[in-house]
Amino acid sequence: MRVVDPLGFPYEFFYQTEHVERMSWRYDLHIPGELVRLDHFNQVTPDVPRAVEFMQDLGFRVTEDIQDDEGTVYAAWMRRKPTVHDTAMTGGDGPRMHHVCFATHEKHNILAICDKLGALRRSDAIERGPGRHGVSNAFYLYLRDPDGHRVEVYTQDYYTGDPDNPVVTWDVHDNQRRDWWGNPVVPSLVHRCVARARPRRQPAAGRRPHRRQRDGRDDRRRRVLLHPRAEDGEHEYKLGNQL
Repeated sequence: MRVVDPLGFPYEFFYQTEHVERMSWRYDLHIPGELVRLDHFNQVTPDVPRAVEFMQDLGFRVTEDIQDDEGTVYAAWMRRKPTVHDTAMTGGDGPRMHHVCFATHEKHNILAICDKLGALRRSDAIERGPGRHGVSNAFYLYLRDPDGHRVEVYTQDYYTGDPDNPVVTWDVHDNQRRDWWGNPVVPSLVHRCVARARPRRQPAAGRRPHRRQRDGRDDRRRRVLLHPRAEDGEHEYKLGNQL
């Protein structure tokens, strides 16, 4: 059965599926870049408070969010399982799907994926990372699959299953919320999403996040200088295309 939720995102419900062999014990088949499970989705919506309220009505809890000094919420990370999130509601023109994420065991699995892509001369599939998020504290890597869908590989966030687990709130001016090491966001990560959900997307409500960072540098200017966009818009984030 296919439905569209009040936020405009399509869902499909199914009754049964064919089970296959569980690979957890098949160490003879494991590879260094092993993926272990589906972890979360990231959804873009023009009204984050409305999205949060809807997800809370379904039993989700907020673990982290991004706010300004006036309490405007720009994004929220929400969970059912005891990790940082099963979905994130990110402010922007939508409804759109930003990425799907798979978990792996440890950081070295992500580095092995990068090494293998390099050996295969497929480094152009790496969109951003490896790095460490501020939000969630997880080690991450963003990839693009052959169809252009954004896939994150992610590991080592933290346990959130305590009934009184406190919400972590990040200041929208804090550049380390995106990347703990302060690396700038590549333009494609902001402007390009996996797919547009139906109905037609709506512009984001309210004020957009400020561009000025705490260190006094302008975030938009840094992104343009470090990651100029190509005229065709397809390779704006790869250093090799700038040389």
